[in-house]
Amino acid sequence: MLRNLCISAAAAVCLAAGEVSANGDPLTGLLAPGDAGVGMQFRFEPSPYIGADTNTDFLPLATYDSEYFYLQTYRAGLKLDRGGWRNELFIRRRFEGFASNKVPESMTGMAKRSVGADVGIGTEHDWGNGAAWVELLTDASDNSHGSELRLGYRYEAFWNGRLRWRPYLTLSYRNAKLNNYYYGVQPDEATPQRSGSPPARG
Repeated sequence: MLRNLCISAAAAVCLAAGEVSANGDPLTGLLAPGDAGVGMQFRFEPSPYIGADTNTDFLPLATYDSEYFYLQTYRAGLKLDRGGWRNELFIRRRFEGFASNKVPESMTGMAKRSVGADVGIGTEHDWGNGAAWVELLTDASDNSHGSELRLGYRYEAFWNGRLRWRPYLTLSYRNAKLNNYYYGVQPDEATPQRSGSPPARG
């Protein structure tokens, strides 16, 4: 059974004014309840596929936050904040999928893996100078049928003034169905240079 354990670290630098809260999304807590905002985001990450270009995304951002509901360009959810705890039910876009503009030779003959959407539940709690969270996500787009568990911590000591810095760490545990959909090789896609993946059972 193939599974993958991923660790990622990132820092969000923002110009905003609002209250602080945490989950796996860096935009959460930028606005006070009842406020809305617009902006832009650039994403750069190396592709895991041999010969593929660096993945880049430009996203116009729109976000709205209320007492029980929030809406972002790629995430929306219901929330309940009580006594230092935040609980959520949400849906979000998954930023994974095959190269679409320039397909590398290593992927020739493989069926396209599409970006998807996940539905999830999450909870977070204030801890030290930041907040810790856990999220459980499962595929809602009928693509991978996979699931992912995320644990994270966001450091909030630098979250003051007009220029704000929010470093955070995420630990991710993905099951075999999710990994094999995006990074596996189906039997009919196998070649002498590209071996097939074992069946996903988890």
